[in-house]
Amino acid sequence: MKTAGAALMIMLVTGCSAGPPAQRAVATSVPAGGPSAAGPSTAPPGDDSQCDLPVTFDIADGWTTKAIDVSTISDKVLAGMFRTGPFDTICSVNGKPAGVDGFVRVYFSDIGAGNPRDNLKVYVHTDTLGPLDEVKYEVRAAKYRDLTIAGTPAAEVTWNRRTIATKASTRYTAFSLDTPKGTVIVVLMPFTTKDYADVLPAYELARSTLTVNP
Repeated sequence: MKTAGAALMIMLVTGCSAGPPAQRAVATSVPAGGPSAAGPSTAPPGDDSQCDLPVTFDIADGWTTKAIDVSTISDKVLAGMFRTGPFDTICSVNGKPAGVDGFVRVYFSDIGAGNPRDNLKVYVHTDTLGPLDEVKYEVRAAKYRDLTIAGTPAAEVTWNRRTIATKASTRYTAFSLDTPKGTVIVVLMPFTTKDYADVLPAYELARSTLTVNP
């Protein structure tokens, strides 16, 4: 997938919520001329396309956002699909409307600042547990690196999650950084490994345009 000249920017407006983070992200079309040329958001108040995030980043043209509140999901298995250890999904950026089979998902935890690489290791390890007790996973070929994102120390990992029973593997990449409100992890989440390359440009766009909100 090629990243289009026009993009969607997650525009922040002030908002209140029962828990962290405390800012609201609204997806709006951004023309090639830049954010200043964009019109107001068409998302109605309370629309679930609005994501509460402590960061801002661009998403690829045609992708859509959906806010996730794991605390409101009563089904244990379904909730487990959006919770990985101490990290909860708070925003899912969906490539399906743009013809891409995969997501860029934003996870958040207010457990406190920590080493970004260590936070990723916790995420990758607990991701192997999965929401179903009868389905077991293992991590293969995890490669970590330290980097700087938006002037903030960060870390990134690429790994394969292998289903032990079927031996099927899916490739993932994620980065982690701390914000004043807590730890953010952004995950490249393809449906299958063959979709990885199609999701990658949207993930890289998020990483390259991300800013941390005060």
